[in-house]
Amino acid sequence: MKLSICMMVKNESKYLEQCLQSLQPIRDAVLSELLIVDTGSEDNTVEIAKRYTDKVYFHEWNHDFSEMRNITISYATGEWVFIIDGDEVMQETQQLIDFLCSDVDKKIGAAAITGKSFTDGNNPNKFSVLITPRLFRRTKKFRYEGSVHNQPMFKGMLIELSASLLHYGYMSTDKELMEKKFARTSVLLKKALEKEPENIYYWYQLSVTYAMHDDFKEALEIIEKGYEIFIKHNRPKSCMFVYTHMAQMYKITRNYIKVEEICLEAFELSDAYIDIHYYLAEARVILGKYQEAIESYLNYLILVGARKDTVKKDTAVIDYTLGNQEMAFFNLANLYTKTASYEKALEYTNKLSKKEDILSVMKNTIFSYIELNRYNELRVYYDNVVEDCMKNVFYEKMGEITAALSNAARVEVAKAFCDVEDNYGILSQMIVEDNDESYSEDTLAKLQRIDFSSLPLFCSDIIYYLVKNRYPLEKLLSSFKEIWFSSLFDNNAKRHDDLSMILYEYLQQYQCTNTINGYKISKMLCRYILILDKVNTNEYKKVFARYIHDGISYLQLIYNPDIIKNCMVYEVKNDEEVFLLYMVQAQLNKADNQPEYIICLRQALEALPIMKKSIESLLNELQAKSTDKKNEFEEYKIMVKDSIKSLIENNELNQAKTVIAEYKSIVPNDIEIILLESKLLLNLTETSSLLN
Repeated sequence: MKLSICMMVKNESKYLEQCLQSLQPIRDAVLSELLIVDTGSEDNTVEIAKRYTDKVYFHEWNHDFSEMRNITISYATGEWVFIIDGDEVMQETQQLIDFLCSDVDKKIGAAAITGKSFTDGNNPNKFSVLITPRLFRRTKKFRYEGSVHNQPMFKGMLIELSASLLHYGYMSTDKELMEKKFARTSVLLKKALEKEPENIYYWYQLSVTYAMHDDFKEALEIIEKGYEIFIKHNRPKSCMFVYTHMAQMYKITRNYIKVEEICLEAFELSDAYIDIHYYLAEARVILGKYQEAIESYLNYLILVGARKDTVKKDTAVIDYTLGNQEMAFFNLANLYTKTASYEKALEYTNKLSKKEDILSVMKNTIFSYIELNRYNELRVYYDNVVEDCMKNVFYEKMGEITAALSNAARVEVAKAFCDVEDNYGILSQMIVEDNDESYSEDTLAKLQRIDFSSLPLFCSDIIYYLVKNRYPLEKLLSSFKEIWFSSLFDNNAKRHDDLSMILYEYLQQYQCTNTINGYKISKMLCRYILILDKVNTNEYKKVFARYIHDGISYLQLIYNPDIIKNCMVYEVKNDEEVFLLYMVQAQLNKADNQPEYIICLRQALEALPIMKKSIESLLNELQAKSTDKKNEFEEYKIMVKDSIKSLIENNELNQAKTVIAEYKSIVPNDIEIILLESKLLLNLTETSSLLN
C-alpha cells in the first residue's frame, strides 16, 4: 500500500462530502486506503463516510488531539500517511500525486502543503495561510504530541509541495461553531499550561484562541505572558510566532507604537516573516512615517513573491497577510501620492484589480496624471480602466481636482475629454470654448439635448459657463426643480469665487419674460446672489427688490388670488413661498400700518431665516425713517416754543394762547408748555388789572 489517508471526525457533515470528493483524484492515481475514526458524531457524518470507505472506526473522544490522531495512524498500512480533517477540501493535487508516484529520496521524511483557512463566510478574501506538514513517511517514530494543537514528530527532511487545501473550520461568521471551539480549546490549553507553564507554544495558541473569539484584550495579555517566557529563554528562533502574533494583537488594539517596536525587535532575529513587514507598514502609515511605510510594504511584496524560499522553514507560523497584496498595492499608490512620487503612484495604481480599490484611489490617480501633465494618458486610463458604472465617480473626482487648477491646465484637461459622448464631454467643450465669443454650433446643439432637470452635480459647471457667457437660460430650462438647481449652485460656489458677480452681471442684462418660467429663473438667481452675499450694499438692495418683485409675480401666476390676498401660508409648497406671501402683506401695510408691517417682516424672516440680512435692512430703514421723523418733530417743538415765548414777550397774548392750545392738542403734558401757559396767565392777569 502506497498511501494511507487518515482522518478523525466528529459532526463533520457540513463539509465532509466535499472533503472526500476532493480526495478522489489522489485515490484514483495512487494505491491507497481511506481510514476514518469517528469520535462520537450525532449527525450523519458516519453515513457520509461509509459511502467512501469501509474502514470506519469508532473511538470515544478523550480530549487529547494527539492521542486521537495517533489512533487513526495506528490503522495505517501504507508507506506514506496523509493527514486531513473533515472540514478541509483539497486543491491542486497533481504535485502530491507526482511525488507519491516517483522514486522519493530516502532522506525525505515529510512534505508540507499550503493550508488556506477562511475566517469570514461572507468574504472569500479574508483568510490566513499556514505551510503545514501533512504527508509523512510511516515509521515507528512518526507520531503526534500535544493535547490540543498537536504537532507531528517525524524523522527526515521536510519539503514543500504545491498542493493546497481549503480549511472551513474557523468561520467567525458561524457563531455557534466558534463558541464550541473556544470553549473546548481554551479549557484544554489551560489544563496543558498547568502541566507546562513555560510552554511558549501553548501560551501562543491560547492567545490565538481568545483572539478568534474576539477577546482581543485578553488575547494580548496572554501573548505578553508568553513573550516574557520567550525573553526568559533568550528568544528562541523556533518561537518567532510570538512576534508575529504580538504585532497582530497590538495592531488590533491600535497600539501602533508597540507594533513598530515589536516588529523591529523581531528583525533582530529574522526579517523573513511576511506578517511582520506588513504590520510594520500599517503601523508606520498610522504614525505618519510614509517613507518608512513604503519601504516596509515593498519588503512585504518581495517576501510574498519569494515565499517558498523564505517561509517554508518555519511551519509553526501562520501567514495572515499573504492575501493582502492588493491592499499593499492600494496603500503604496496612496503613499506615493502623498510623497509626490507620482510615477510610482501610477505604477501601483495600475496593479489594482478590485473595482472598489480602483474607485478608492481614483482621485489620487487622476491627480497624479495631471501633476505629470499626462492628459492624454489620463484619457487612456479612462478608456481602458473606468467602466460605465465607475464613470460618475471619475467625473466627481475630476471636478474636485480641476477646480484647483489654473485656467490653462483646466483647458488642457478638457481637451482630452471633448469627444466623450455624455454631459461631461459637453462640459469639456464649453471649457475649451470659454474664451471664444460664442459657443460652436456643435456645442449649442448638444446643449439643447441636455436634460437639465437631472443634470448631475459633477456637471454643475455647465450652468456656470452658461451664465458666464450670458446664454439665455429660458431657452434651455423649460422644466426643473429649484431644489436641484440650488445643489448645482452650491457646487459652483465651492469651485468658483466669482460666481456671485457673474450671476449679478447676468441679471443686469437678463430681462425675464412675464411667464412662470421667466420669473422662476429670475427669483432663483436673485436668491442665490443674496445667499452668497458678496455684492456691495447698493447692489444687494437692487437684487433683493427684484427678488421680491419677481417672486411675488411668480406666486401671482401659479396660485389663486385668494391664497395671496388672505396669506394662506398652508396652501403653498415651500418655505420660500411662505416668505413671499408675508412680504406681500408687508408691502400692503408699509405705508399705513407700520406695526403690522413689522409683524409681517418678522413672520417672513421666521419662514426663511436665510433672508435675515434683507429683513434687517428693511427694519433698519424703517427705524432710520422713524428717527428722522422724531428729529424733525423735536425741531418743530423747539420752534413752536420759541414762537410762544416771543409772542408773550411782545405781549401778543391772545395769539400766544391760540398757539399753546394747538400745541397741547398735539403734545399733551409738556412741562415746558405748562410753564409758558402759567406765564401767559400771569401776563393776562396783569393786563386785566391795568385796564381796570
